[in-house]
Amino acid sequence: MNARQTPRPNKTHDQFLRAQVVQGFFVSLASVGVSVLIIAVAGQNWDPEIFLQSLVYAALIPAIVAPSAMIVVARLNLYNHRLLVELDRVANEDMLTGLLSRRAFFDRAATQLERWEHGAVMLADIDWFKAVNDTYGHSGGDAALKHVAEVMRRTAPGGGLIARMGGEEFVVLCEWKGLASLHEAAESVRAAIEAHPCWHEGHAIHLTVSIGISVGSPGDDVDALISRADVALYAAKADGRNRTQMAA
Repeated sequence: MNARQTPRPNKTHDQFLRAQVVQGFFVSLASVGVSVLIIAVAGQNWDPEIFLQSLVYAALIPAIVAPSAMIVVARLNLYNHRLLVELDRVANEDMLTGLLSRRAFFDRAATQLERWEHGAVMLADIDWFKAVNDTYGHSGGDAALKHVAEVMRRTAPGGGLIARMGGEEFVVLCEWKGLASLHEAAESVRAAIEAHPCWHEGHAIHLTVSIGISVGSPGDDVDALISRADVALYAAKADGRNRTQMAA
């Protein structure tokens, strides 16, 4: 998938603010210096008293005007930076769970895979999710999705990508160093979701997930990994759900 990538702000708000302050200081200092230098060169033959007064004004006027102008510019830049940060969040974050969106996942997955010798995908799907919506309403379904996302965020292997693919399906892209450890990591996610119910309006919603796992081979891209993990996921569903299945 070749989705257009949204430019991402590379500085936090505080970092951007500090950069604006530093930039404003040096611009103001340069304005004063240039103004004084112009008077110093142009007024060499002036009356000493007029020359001195001119130097004072040459330093004073930009010392007042430049910082004021920079404050206006900095406020506009900060406003634009906030908009860019919000645009990045909307474009790259699933609004309900706070995980990566499907688009952001595919934008970053290829780069992430290039950094690893072996990549793997865990594809997790909440079991009987329609029953959750039917029993507890869509607010209960939303609570369940957020709960599963938070458990996955805590228990999935670090250093990879976690995203909501859509509906009740989630994906983890991670590095693997052995099939046993990879299966154990997926089982840790599955067991944690089973062991910790989602509480919603005083009700404990007991959830389970089925997980399909695929491991990368030379030349595999993320689409191939997800395709094989999807087959394994359906096998886990067919075998009774609430289980982890490794792709063949």
